[in-house]
Amino acid sequence: KFHKLYLEAGNQLPFYNSSQVGTGVLITAGYPRWMMQNETVYQLFTPMWKLPLQSYYYSDQEILQILNLPYTYLQRGSHSLTIRLQDFYGNTSTVNAQLEVYRKIIPQLEYQVAGDVLTVSSSDSSRESLHASYVDSETGNWHQLTPLNDKSKNNALISTPNSLSFVLPPIRPVAIRFEYLNSRENTSYPFFVFWSDYNYDLLTSLPEIQLHKLFLDNYVVFQITSAVPLFSEIQLELENPVWGIKELSLIQPDLSLRMAEFPLFDLSLDTTFIRVYAANGLTRILCVSDTLVVTRVPCDSSKAVVSADRNFIIKFRPQSHFQPLYVHTEILRNTVVQDRFPSPMVPIYCVEPSDVPLWSPVEIKFRYPEAIANVEKLGIYSPGKQRDWDFIDNNIDFEHQIIWAQVKNLGKFTLVQDLQAPEILRVFPRPGSSLRNRLPLIKVLFREQLSGIGSEEDIVLKLDGRKLICEYDPENESVSYQVESPLSIGKHNLYIFIRDNSGNVCEKTVDFYIRR
Repeated sequence: KFHKLYLEAGNQLPFYNSSQVGTGVLITAGYPRWMMQNETVYQLFTPMWKLPLQSYYYSDQEILQILNLPYTYLQRGSHSLTIRLQDFYGNTSTVNAQLEVYRKIIPQLEYQVAGDVLTVSSSDSSRESLHASYVDSETGNWHQLTPLNDKSKNNALISTPNSLSFVLPPIRPVAIRFEYLNSRENTSYPFFVFWSDYNYDLLTSLPEIQLHKLFLDNYVVFQITSAVPLFSEIQLELENPVWGIKELSLIQPDLSLRMAEFPLFDLSLDTTFIRVYAANGLTRILCVSDTLVVTRVPCDSSKAVVSADRNFIIKFRPQSHFQPLYVHTEILRNTVVQDRFPSPMVPIYCVEPSDVPLWSPVEIKFRYPEAIANVEKLGIYSPGKQRDWDFIDNNIDFEHQIIWAQVKNLGKFTLVQDLQAPEILRVFPRPGSSLRNRLPLIKVLFREQLSGIGSEEDIVLKLDGRKLICEYDPENESVSYQVESPLSIGKHNLYIFIRDNSGNVCEKTVDFYIRR
C-alpha cells in the first residue's frame, strides 16, 4: 500500500521549502524487503514520460526519489500522475494523483563552448528574456555577460532566434548563471551552467572541502561546504559491506554547498565508508574520506553503544525512548575552549541525534586515564550556552576506573577536572566594620567558574556559631540572610563555607561590630 507521498516540486504551501524542480520523494510501506524483487519494478508515469526512480531501502519501506533528468519538467496546469509498484509475486499496487503546477516552466537549455565563445540554445525563442552572468572565482562577485551581436566581424551568423552567444571571461573555471525573466508575472527562473577547462591543474588547486553530517530522526543529511565557490563536479559516494557502493544525488542550494540525504536504517547494517570526490572530465580526486558507524537502538530492549576508542559508552534502558533510535558517536579532538577554562582530560564525544527527547534518563560512562591525579575532582561536562562547560555529574567507580552520570538528552560530553575552589568576592558587613543597624542584611557574593554549586547544602553561613537559613541566588552567585532578632552590642563573628560539585572548598571568617 502507499503510506505517504511527498512531492516537493510545484507545491507552494508555506510549510514546504523550495526545492529543485523535478525532484520528489515517495515513501511506501507494507512489504518487507525479502518480498521485493532484486530489481523491484518501479514505474511513474505522467502523460508524456516514464521517469526513472532511485531506490533506498528503509526498514519495511522503500524511499523512491525521482531522478532530476533533462526534459522532466512539468508544464503549468493540471497533470495526472500514476505510480505502480510490483512485488516479487507480481502483485501490483497503483495510486493515482493529480498535480497542479502554477509556475511557468523553465525552458530547456543546451550550450556549447568554442574557444572563448559560449553559445546557448533554448527551446524558447524569447531571447530578450534570457540574462546571463558569471561569478569571479577569486572574489565570488557576479558580473553581467553581454550577448554578441547577431553577426560577427566576418558576417558569420553566431546567434539565431533560439540562441545567444557570449564571450567568456579570462578567469577560469567560472560558473554561468542564466535567468529567464517574466515581466508579466514579475518572476525569474534561475539555474546554473558550469564550465571549465577540464584541466588536472584545476583540480590540484581545489579549495578546502569539509563534510558535515546532520542527524535527524530517521535519516542523515550530508553537507559538503567550502569557503569559496566550488566549480568542479562534486561526487558523494557511500560504501557498505551489505549493500555495496552508492553514489548519492547532490542538490546545490548555492555555489559553496552540496547536500544529500540517506536513510539511517541502511547505515545501521554495517560500517559505512564515506568518500567525497571532485571531478573534471575523466579526472577525479579524493577530497574527504570518513567512516560512519550507526547503531539501531530498539524501544523495547536494552542496548549499549560504544565509541570507536572504547573509552565512552552510553546505555539505553527499555522504553527510554518512544521510537527506534539510530545512534552515532563521534570523537571530536580539535575543539577549542577559552584559555580561562581547563581543557578536557579526554576527547569530546558527540552522540547523535542530539535533538531527540528521551522518556527516561540514559547512562553514560567514561573510562578515565590511569595516570590522572586527584580523580575525585573529575566531572562529566557538556558544552553549555552560559559558560564553556556545564557540569552534569561525577559518580566515580575507583575499582573499575569509571566515572558515570545519567542524562536526559544526547549531545556532546567530556571529562574536565576542576581544581579551583570557589572565590569569595565581597562580604557585607565588611570585615572589621562597625554598624549601628542591629538588624543588618548579611550578604556574600562569590564566583564559581566550572563545576558549580550543587545545592544550598553546599553553602553554610554561621553567625556567632549559629547556622543560618539563607537564601541562595544561583543566577547572581550570591547568598544572603536578613537578621530577624536585634544583635547585641559588641563583636560578632560570621563564618562562610562554600563547596563546589568537585569538592573544592572555600572558607572565610569575618568579624564586625555593632555599636550604640
